[in-house]
Amino acid sequence: MPPDSALLEQRPTIHPASTGRGTATGVEVLLQRNGERVSGWFGYTFSRTTREAYGYTVPFDFDRPLTVNAVANIRLSSRLRTAMTASHSSGFAITPAVNEVWFPPVWRPDGTREPVARPARRPDGTFLLSPDPALRRLSLRNSERLSSYSRVDVRVTYATRGRGEFYGEVINLFGNRNYRQTFPIPSLGGTLDPEATTDHDVYENFERFPTFGLRFTF
Repeated sequence: MPPDSALLEQRPTIHPASTGRGTATGVEVLLQRNGERVSGWFGYTFSRTTREAYGYTVPFDFDRPLTVNAVANIRLSSRLRTAMTASHSSGFAITPAVNEVWFPPVWRPDGTREPVARPARRPDGTFLLSPDPALRRLSLRNSERLSSYSRVDVRVTYATRGRGEFYGEVINLFGNRNYRQTFPIPSLGGTLDPEATTDHDVYENFERFPTFGLRFTF
C-alpha cells in the first residue's frame, strides 16, 4: 500500500476506554419580572465543559459555552394575552470530517469482491480524497462546532366568557435551520473547487410550525 495512503495516527477502536474525567465551570445570570400585565424572565449562561480521553483534553460532546433564553408574557386585555419564548446558544462540539484517501470496493466480473482494498485515484494518478464520517481523526476530536442554535416561538391566547380558551402558536417563527455541520466536497479530476463545502444536518430539523388549539378548564 502506498505510504501516503495510510493514516499514521492512533485510532483506539479495539480497546476503547471511558475514564469519565473532566471539568465544568460557568456562571449563570437570571433576571425575572413578576407583574400582572407583563411577566417573564431572561437568562444568560456562560460555561465550559471539557473531557479527558486518550491523552487529549477536548470539549464535552454537549458543551455549549453561550446560552441565552428569554420568556415574555403580556396581558393585552382581560381576555387577550400573548407570549414569546426565544433561545440562542452555541452549537454543540463536533469532530470534523476531513478529506481522506478513499478505498472503494472492487467487484470482480463474477460478483465477488476483491479481498484487498486499493486507494482510488484520479486520472493523473493522484489519490481521490473524500470526507468519510466513519473515519474521524482523534487529534481533531470536537475541534469544530455545529451552527449556533436559534429558535423563537410565539403564542396568542383568547379567553372566552366561560371556561374555554383559544390559542394559536407558531413554533420556530423565523424558520431557523439548526444543527448544521460543514463538509468539504471532494474534487473529482479537478472539475470542482477543492475548497467547496456543503452543509449537513446532523440532527433532525423542523421548519416553521404553526399550531392552534382549544382548552377548557373544569
